[in-house]
Amino acid sequence: MAIAVDAASGRRAWGMRYAYLSQESANQGALDECRASAKNIGIPPDCHLLAVGNRRPEPAVRACADGRAPADFCELMNSLVPPTPSGGDGS
Repeated sequence: MAIAVDAASGRRAWGMRYAYLSQESANQGALDECRASAKNIGIPPDCHLLAVGNRRPEPAVRACADGRAPADFCELMNSLVPPTPSGGDGS
């Protein structure tokens, strides 16, 4: 799942893909759908992966931790996607 959050208007656009042959193609499809949706509703198409499978994407976690990601995006990810278990292997 990919999402764009426009802090100024409070509007959001998203894209989601599942049952693809590869994770990479699913990610790209979600980002493409999000960008098209953002364009259609008139917000910047600044889309980021919010969840990959049922996990937070590590680049998004790092970007939120070091302040590179928009606060609205990080708040949304924190509220919707459970943190990855500390073991990192899903157990």
